[in-house]
Amino acid sequence: MTPPTTTPPTTTAPDGVRYWLPEENPDIYKALVALQRAVGRGLDPELVELIKIRASQCNGCAYCLHMHVSDALAMGIANLKVSLVSVWREAGDHFTARERAALELTENVTKVGERGSPTTYSPVYEPNSTTPTSVVCWRRSR
Repeated sequence: MTPPTTTPPTTTAPDGVRYWLPEENPDIYKALVALQRAVGRGLDPELVELIKIRASQCNGCAYCLHMHVSDALAMGIANLKVSLVSVWREAGDHFTARERAALELTENVTKVGERGSPTTYSPVYEPNSTTPTSVVCWRRSR
């Protein structure tokens, strides 16, 4: 599978965007891009992209959702799987146990203000690593 190639932003804000970080503060934007790359390093790129899609859905961000769906399709994730991310609980065996755990954690962390503190951390961990949780927590803040 091809590693994700996060679609680069345009140099000007899309219509309707009030604040465009790459233009307003390029140094912080570069640091955030570096952080995003670091938290995903060593993880299955498909899992990371599914996390990005679900967080964008939860956040209601059409711009981010379009970007991450486009990236997922470009890297070869099946259209059906991408289409089912928002209803992953009802999607049967289209998602692995690990993907389901990551999607659940993504929802819990992204919606922490609505749901309170998440209790679903452990199923997502790699052995001896907390990196997947770092990816989810980073996606929540975007």
